[in-house]
Amino acid sequence: MLAAPTRYSELWFTEEGRISATAVASLANPLGGALGQLIDPFLCNQASDVPNMVLYVAIIVCNFPCTLVKRQRLTPIQSTVATLPTIFLPSAPPHPPSRTSTLSKPAITLSTLRSLLRNPSFTLLLVPFSIYVAAFNAFSSLLNQILLPYAFSEAEAGITGALLIVVGLVFAALTSPLLDRRPALRLPFIKLCVPVLAAMYIAFVFAPGTRGVATPYAVASVLGAASFSLVPLVLELLAEVTWPVSPEVASTACWSGGQLFGGVFILVMDALQDAAGRMDRALVFLAVVACIVVPLPMFLGYFGTGRGKRAEADRDGQALLSEVAM
Repeated sequence: MLAAPTRYSELWFTEEGRISATAVASLANPLGGALGQLIDPFLCNQASDVPNMVLYVAIIVCNFPCTLVKRQRLTPIQSTVATLPTIFLPSAPPHPPSRTSTLSKPAITLSTLRSLLRNPSFTLLLVPFSIYVAAFNAFSSLLNQILLPYAFSEAEAGITGALLIVVGLVFAALTSPLLDRRPALRLPFIKLCVPVLAAMYIAFVFAPGTRGVATPYAVASVLGAASFSLVPLVLELLAEVTWPVSPEVASTACWSGGQLFGGVFILVMDALQDAAGRMDRALVFLAVVACIVVPLPMFLGYFGTGRGKRAEADRDGQALLSEVAM
């Protein structure tokens, strides 16, 4: 599902609204995770409540296999409460919002994937996106283990995690419409946020040692703001620089890289935990990795293939429609 937003943004929106549309769809995932962490404790007050809690979650989000008998043959069907609204979703808008939304995309073949790997702009976005998604996943997953050895309470660790997500969502909601309307700000915004991300991972190396909530709260808030505002922007820029390849191909590669490295980072950080349970060395590891990839996005815009082609195709199509109307 993480790979779907860029495809639907291209299908349903123009260049002036795609980042906002991708932001809403992509950031619904961490928002749902945050809601789950808040709601689950109310559903489960004791050990005997765990089966019911799992059942309620399963009814909402999991696929239930069932069968229909049709002409003496069993046909597998999958249905969920969460997917019921798709029954009312048309396959395409009644009027295409842009020229590129109507164009057929190349088939996904080995040659298509090789063309992506030969695209410098794709690589300059793929590597830092994967690393920063992995760092964020590992950091948020191990936040309790990071803070508790320094006498922070579970509630304070939870508030830190909440600030990481909530501030990020609010900041992304503010920046996405602005970046939609100001294309000239997109690359400078990336080149500003990436060093900020690296700086926040460095700052959090020292934050638990302050033993006060102000520093972790502040650093987590800035970290969340920079991380969440970058996600829809980078996903849409990936669709732009890899066009005419279908946008979900590049986003799938990036999200897969982020999840894969995220699992590796969690294992590495767990191994770096010292005998006292502190994760100082793990935080240093995250900071080092975050700093290593900072130079890559700085080269965006100086060279690369496919830069601006989708936007140019949309503008050419709009100009052609204007000429026909005249």
